[in-house]
Amino acid sequence: MRSRALSVCLGLVLLLGVALAAIHHLPVTAFSSVALRGFDLLAVNEARAANATGVSYLPDSATSPGVRCTHKLPTSGSNSTRVSIKAPVVYARDAAKWREIQLVTWYATVYEAQANGKQTLVKQGSLYSAIAADDEPAPFSDIAYTLPIGKNYVVVATIGWYTNNALTGVERHQYTYYGQSFAGDSGSRSAGIVTGGCNPGFFTPPPAKITLSRTRINVDSSVTVTITGFPSNAPVAINWDKTTVKTVQSALNGSVSTSFRIPPSVVGSHKITAVSGARSVSATITVVPKLRLKPTSGPTGTSVIVYLRGFAAGESVTVRWYEGSKATEIATVKMSLTGSKNVVFTVPKKAKAGDHLIRGDGNRGNAAKATFVVSNVSISAASVASPTPTPTPKATVAPTATPTPMPTATVTPEPTPTPLPTATPDDLEVLTPIPEPEPGLEVIPEPGEPDVPDAEEPPIEAEATPEP
Repeated sequence: MRSRALSVCLGLVLLLGVALAAIHHLPVTAFSSVALRGFDLLAVNEARAANATGVSYLPDSATSPGVRCTHKLPTSGSNSTRVSIKAPVVYARDAAKWREIQLVTWYATVYEAQANGKQTLVKQGSLYSAIAADDEPAPFSDIAYTLPIGKNYVVVATIGWYTNNALTGVERHQYTYYGQSFAGDSGSRSAGIVTGGCNPGFFTPPPAKITLSRTRINVDSSVTVTITGFPSNAPVAINWDKTTVKTVQSALNGSVSTSFRIPPSVVGSHKITAVSGARSVSATITVVPKLRLKPTSGPTGTSVIVYLRGFAAGESVTVRWYEGSKATEIATVKMSLTGSKNVVFTVPKKAKAGDHLIRGDGNRGNAAKATFVVSNVSISAASVASPTPTPTPKATVAPTATPTPMPTATVTPEPTPTPLPTATPDDLEVLTPIPEPEPGLEVIPEPGEPDVPDAEEPPIEAEATPEP
């Protein structure tokens, strides 16, 4: 009888174990109204005695941080912080003594820790739910968010317990330890595990760099500006001295490449600066004088515009036309505040075909030159209409004349020739040679540069020395 009773007891215990195992896998609606009585575990009692508000904790320590922050810097192709968060460890809890399994939830909230001690909400994550037991935590998974770089992030886990589908308890835990790592730029850094937030502030990014395609340049010419080390996808202002000439968008890796034309400016050093937020970088470029012609070739009598750019403000510049080594003055003009002026002259009628030098020499040592090509047909000659050819008359046959006897020829002495007068060169232009002030003269070739006339300077009409 005793053996039979023992067998019955063992069978009941086995059936009870199977029933409990099945309950562990029931959905919440299936077990929320079921009262499990007469079952207790020593571990559950100890846990409830130690923590009357629930059993949960963060897997967060000085050797194994609960949050890991990967700061992806511009050259890695990104500019963000990847915040990876370990899920909390959550067991079941209930006010009723013998409850074993329970619905639990959690979600992560990311805040930006301000310098004044306040916290600003950045990201509130999704709500995750699972079934927890008194002796087995809920099977929550770790999560991660990608956030803007450069902020001090702190993470808080919020945990909830439900009984009969009603929220019966809430706990909040803030993560203490944050692992730091970097990808991208090779700046100075302090990797490892820190407390107080996911802060890349101790990382000093490499300095921004700027490169110019040219270091000496003429007004109206193009320069290409290349920048690295700037914020990702951010507006970047390109300044010429103190004036913004254009605004562009940086690439994902924080780089910029753009070009612009040099505005009217005086001779000497100028600064090109790139600015984006708190970051800025600049480089120096030198403007040199320039003399440009429009047109650059034509017959005598052609009207030519001389563009003077890049001289000193208020500088007096004399423009001359050269016939070989001899020169004649076209005009002397005073430069504007931007070192600019336009002059118009007419190509001399007696200019020879071929190349002719045109120079602008300033009284402060600045100079520039260009070449005008004269064709061998003048505008006035080309405009004269050719006479209409006269038709050749038809030949008429004359009658044969009667021959007349030839008289005897008389020799007449030749008169003494009268000497011809010597020609006076009163129709020639006498051009005084002017030594070329080569110091300070620089011409920067600009193949393919289109004409960009500067409307700020009205042209000054001037002609070469009048011809007699």
